[in-house]
Amino acid sequence: MFIHSKMKNVLLKSTFCFIIMGTLLLGCGVGVAVAKEGGLENPIKYNTFDAFIKAIAEVVMQIGGVLAVVFIIWSGYLFVTARGSEEQITKAKTVFMWTIVGTAVLLGAYVISTAVVNFVKGLE
Repeated sequence: MFIHSKMKNVLLKSTFCFIIMGTLLLGCGVGVAVAKEGGLENPIKYNTFDAFIKAIAEVVMQIGGVLAVVFIIWSGYLFVTARGSEEQITKAKTVFMWTIVGTAVLLGAYVISTAVVNFVKGLE
């Protein structure tokens, strides 16, 4: 069966996203609720909304930070192996630029989640 290269890329990216989301959910303590005599046990190990959001933000920052470092190293490798080829240098610059943009978005999301947590704490 022939799979178009763009479709193959979409399938790989969506699989990667599902793996990341599963890791995030498991890392934040989301599990299956277990019935007890008095009711259901809380499947999330965090009892407050702000602790849950903070845990998710920390896990995303850890994964995103590692990915940012990997892609910065990758763009450096592309620069070194370009050997003066304009096409390869352009590709390396593009990878580096989007890595920086992604890292900025990641940091912005962390700042926003911290602001939301502080706002929720202020409502209590």
